[in-house]
Amino acid sequence: MKKLILILLLPFWAYAQNPPVLRAEQLTPLNPPTIILQPPLEIKPIEAAPATLPALPEKSPYEAYIPSPAGIWPLKYIRLVIHVIQDGSGRQNFVAGNPYHRKYITDIISFVNWSLSDIQTPNSFIPGYPHKFLKDSRVRVQLDTVFYHSEPKLSDYRKLGTYAGDSSQDNGRVYDLTEQCYLKYVLNNPVLSLRERDSSINVFLFEAYKMSGRGMAEGLNSKRWLNVVGAYYFFQNDSTGVPWNIGGVMTHEIGHNLGLAHVFDQQQCIDLQLSPKGKTNNTMDAWPGGGRGLSPLQMGVMQYGLEGKTGDIAEAMVIPKKEWWISEKDSTGEEMLIIGTRTSYTDINIRPGATLTVSGHLQMAPGRTIRIYPRGQLIIEGGEISGIGEAGWNGIELEKNRRGLFGTRKSRSIFHVYHEGYFHGSDHGIMKVEFSRK
Repeated sequence: MKKLILILLLPFWAYAQNPPVLRAEQLTPLNPPTIILQPPLEIKPIEAAPATLPALPEKSPYEAYIPSPAGIWPLKYIRLVIHVIQDGSGRQNFVAGNPYHRKYITDIISFVNWSLSDIQTPNSFIPGYPHKFLKDSRVRVQLDTVFYHSEPKLSDYRKLGTYAGDSSQDNGRVYDLTEQCYLKYVLNNPVLSLRERDSSINVFLFEAYKMSGRGMAEGLNSKRWLNVVGAYYFFQNDSTGVPWNIGGVMTHEIGHNLGLAHVFDQQQCIDLQLSPKGKTNNTMDAWPGGGRGLSPLQMGVMQYGLEGKTGDIAEAMVIPKKEWWISEKDSTGEEMLIIGTRTSYTDINIRPGATLTVSGHLQMAPGRTIRIYPRGQLIIEGGEISGIGEAGWNGIELEKNRRGLFGTRKSRSIFHVYHEGYFHGSDHGIMKVEFSRK
């Protein structure tokens, strides 16, 4: 047995005494490592994550305009003028005189106001940046007038979506169409009053095959126009009778007019996370997202524009007054404000009880007149009234003094100029006239 064990161990003993030599071709040559002497690194301890989020930058322009507390923050109403665009035969959209049609339009307005007053907590909201969640934006819309227009050229537009294919192409056509309608039915329309033309957001209700439930605003902080496509389609096909879809679209577009950007395009407000498109309940998201979510800073953006800090949206705001004027047939008046550059191609009639304040630049077309009726008021508050370029305009008419049995009664037209405001370029300056008593 011992001999057998010795025989088995003999090869291992021989290997240990004479190990094999590896030949050069069996080795992979190695380059010597390059050693670079460097100064020793300063090792700093890892700081613990902060327990709270960093404070909002002090220079944020919106923080001071967050409507909080709501109990002392006044409501601001935005005036809307709606234009229903029918086909060449006056059909394929809402029609004048139909009580069901008119009710559906007013229901859309009610839906917008509900959306602005019953806010949801945004699911992308960052708590503590810089305020708690707020329930009310303190902004409302107010329907002023509804116009109905028959437009034969819309027959091609109604086919959008069937052959265009490209969404951006569709959007470009819708924008161009709305701009044409704005020029035709608003800027160059003598039927509209100054209030309807220059102190409102003009809303165009279009219909287009396979494009229902879309909308577009002219721009951020702009009062000019917005459009909504498919309100009549949903009126016909939505069995609930509640304008959930189209009301949400209009609220979204009004948000753009009030200065709000898409939450998926940019982080406009640092109390909201930048989120993928269609993934939040924010009013400024897109399908399949969207809802009534607004953050405090988004509300601050809206109030910032309405305070006249940017754009011209503040000019569409209804200024509260004990007596205010809805149509020229009424005897009471309202206040209107011009803070940017505006051009009037029609006469401006400041009716009894109404006030027009010009803090920007009002340009009057050739031959046009500003009439200040008795108890009407024109105030140039650091602004300017002139013609268009070098062209002249007619001038300003005031009620002239009247002689009676008990002496002279002074003019009841009110005209004030403050803070270096002025008017110039008129052909006749200030004219004293006898206004009709009707």
